[in-house]
Amino acid sequence: MGVCSAKRQNKNSQLLQTTQLYQTNQLNQTTQLYQTDIQQTYKVQDYEISQEQLALFKDDVYVQNINKTFDKINQLFDQMTSQFDSLSKYFLSGSEEQTKK
Repeated sequence: MGVCSAKRQNKNSQLLQTTQLYQTNQLNQTTQLYQTDIQQTYKVQDYEISQEQLALFKDDVYVQNINKTFDKINQLFDQMTSQFDSLSKYFLSGSEEQTKK
């Protein structure tokens, strides 16, 4: 009986190892497919850029930064204008009340 039990345990352990190996292989294949999909999606290609193109690109970046700065300054002036308008309305309403008295 002991020999049959040992053979059965060997078969069971081999079956378990085979199943685990199969599952591990499936997981590895899925991971590899996922990684290659990501690599293809985010594939970076090297482009050669001449010095002239690089200078133009830098100029574009500088111009964009200058435009952003001017936009921020314009927003500040708009805020200041609206605050000055509200202050002038307040002062004008106060002077109208003084003249009525």
